[in-house]
Order: sequence, then C-alpha cells, then structure tokens
Amino acid sequence: MKCWHIIGNSAFRGYGKSVFTSGTEPPPLFSLFRRRIGLLIRNDIEFPQHASMIAKRGAEIILVPTANPAGFEHIQESLIPARSLDNRLTVVHANYCGAESGLNFGGRSVIFGPDAQEIAAAGLQEAILIADISAHDTYPADTLSNQTEDYRTI
Repeated sequence: MKCWHIIGNSAFRGYGKSVFTSGTEPPPLFSLFRRRIGLLIRNDIEFPQHASMIAKRGAEIILVPTANPAGFEHIQESLIPARSLDNRLTVVHANYCGAESGLNFGGRSVIFGPDAQEIAAAGLQEAILIADISAHDTYPADTLSNQTEDYRTI
C-alpha cells in the first residue's frame, strides 16, 4: 500500500522527489492502548487539510516523523500547535537532528496537546521524549477549539 504523502519542502524539493513517491491511499490510522493514532510523514503536517482529515477519521494523536533542516523552526513553533488546536488532537512531531549528507537538521522535536500547549520538547541534540498524553475529554472545554463545529464551506 502506498500512503498518501505530498512532496514539497523547498529544502528537499529535488532530493525528496528523487526518493519519495506520492501515495494514493489516505494516511493510516491504528489503535494503541485504546487510542486512535494517525500517521503523517515529513511535511504532510504543514497542510491543514491533512491533519483535519485524520481528525475527522477519529484520530486523537498524530505521529509525525520528519527531517526538517535547521531554519524551519517555525514548524514546531507555529504550525504544530495550530494543527493541535484546530483539530483538538495531540501532535507528536519527531524531527531528525545533527548533520548528514551536507544538511544540518533542526531537531527540536515537540509534543503539543489539543489545547495547543506544549507537553514536551527536545533541544538540538538526540533525545527521547516521554510524556503522559491525557485523553482529550479530560481537557476543560473552554481550552479547546470549536472551529470544527463552526466550520462552513464557502
């Protein structure tokens, strides 16, 4: 099965297209410890509709393994908390760190909860993030977005 993936990120445009192929199937969902988990890879999380699609399919958590180079910290600082908040889910963004093949990777893996608050974060070096991820129904309602309820097609 080929999974759905968009080839993008300008830092990897030539390289990415040479080693990755866009899939035709939606991103996978699976259950682990009674939690629904979705998987997006690389820069798929940068597209709001991808996180939204996974949330609509019932995911509570999205795992995102990636290898963003240094200089793309806005992903962890802005986009990951936004995807978490917009879709009322937890995003685990695991970014590669160090240097390889002439590229310096940014590290700074993060976990954001459905209230867009940081649960855990790593620095620029290798790290293992261990965190308790609360069930989403334990968050106070006034800390969660209601955008999905208010959404209208225009």
